[in-house]
Amino acid sequence: MVIIFAPFFLLFLYIVSYRTSRVSIFPAQQISTYLHFMEQEKKDGVNPHRMLMSLANDPKTIITKDDPESDARSRRSSARGKILRDGPESRVPMMFLSFGTSQTWGAGLENRELEAYPFLLDPYARNAAIRATGPEYPSMCLNSLMDSNGVDNTIYDVVTLEFFPTNPYYLRGLARRVRERYPDAIIVLYRIWTPREMTVAGESIFQVMNKHLHENAEELQTFMDEHGQAVSWNPRLMPMSKEVQEIANEVGGFVFDLEMALQASKAYQKHSDWFGAIDMHHLSVKGHIAVAQGIERIVKESLALKSYPLEPRLGTYGAGDDCTNWFLDPSAYNAKYTGPNVQINPMYSDVGNTKFTLEIGQGGGEIVVTNKFEGDRFLLLSYMTILGLPNDYPNAVVTLTTSIGSVYEAELNQEDHNQPRIHISTVGKIGVITPGDNIIRFDFIGPQKKLPFRVVAIEIVPVESVEIYDV
Repeated sequence: MVIIFAPFFLLFLYIVSYRTSRVSIFPAQQISTYLHFMEQEKKDGVNPHRMLMSLANDPKTIITKDDPESDARSRRSSARGKILRDGPESRVPMMFLSFGTSQTWGAGLENRELEAYPFLLDPYARNAAIRATGPEYPSMCLNSLMDSNGVDNTIYDVVTLEFFPTNPYYLRGLARRVRERYPDAIIVLYRIWTPREMTVAGESIFQVMNKHLHENAEELQTFMDEHGQAVSWNPRLMPMSKEVQEIANEVGGFVFDLEMALQASKAYQKHSDWFGAIDMHHLSVKGHIAVAQGIERIVKESLALKSYPLEPRLGTYGAGDDCTNWFLDPSAYNAKYTGPNVQINPMYSDVGNTKFTLEIGQGGGEIVVTNKFEGDRFLLLSYMTILGLPNDYPNAVVTLTTSIGSVYEAELNQEDHNQPRIHISTVGKIGVITPGDNIIRFDFIGPQKKLPFRVVAIEIVPVESVEIYDV
């Protein structure tokens, strides 16, 4: 009996040890090894995930336990498998921080904590990406976002910003705040197109194909083969590309991009394997590897051109902010709400990740938002919208009654855009809130829509910052 059950006992010990450890390989080795396994998978069916995990038995692989302490000094000294820089006494690993959308978060990957590019660069990276969100929330709420799980005073050496194409006002605001908080960090802005940014006669490829938003690689490749010469870049890409470069120049950062010099269909054919075969938008495993390689190259070139401080500085968040986002965690919601038409509900589930929103039904309702600061602040709300036709969300009239009785009114209109349907959150400017409790009333105008109004975040920010973001 002992002999029969011994293999199962050993397998159990291996699983337990794996779940309490991290496999860490220097980035270049990790990336090249994964590419090698991907090629093997094509040839003889080897599973690259299992092969990469098998490195745990390789004496050349460094295995480190989860960090025993939470302070930044211990995290830096205990982490392994990163790009190294000179420190006060010895070489130390560089700390990585990433902001972005579902691309950076790792949507569509089998194991995002292994395959997403932040973790290819640094197994202990702080991945602060938020799904279905642009740079609006992190730009206004950097303080709240970074300290959401306790005060994070880690001095990050490399900060990546993945928001393209996007609203340049918010991206500029985020880049400025990141530079203020991390004065010496290497900042890398991401400028990579996706097939969605290609058009035919002014319409998106997916509109021309007259199909739903998510397409598959085979259908898109067939379309490219038949209409290649008619395919062009979305006109908005070039101005936005220029804006990204200007923002990088302003904060002393760098840009990692995917070439647009080629004719659009040829660029797609050259880089189609960067994108997932299901939706042709989110990065594939190979895409994440390519991005990690590109950012690693930029960091190493930067270190070669300019000496990095032995003891980098930690700046401030400026006047600070107080924001709450419950999109992925309903327990984060801390405002009061009244009425049967107002409640936190799950929106949908995607690969085991349920989204949560505060739903306000057709009858309207109220919430109470508390300004904990000593002075006035500005209130903004993030809410769900659909870019494309039809838009199933209603138009809202939001009335703000402050703690001293002042009243502001704002309309959060659901604009219809002639483009592929994309379900995302956007930001609405409400008004100035005074210290204490402020009442927010939601009512609706226009025809009744299919979906309830959905709020995903409350942003309380310095009044002067709203002008910067040009909301």
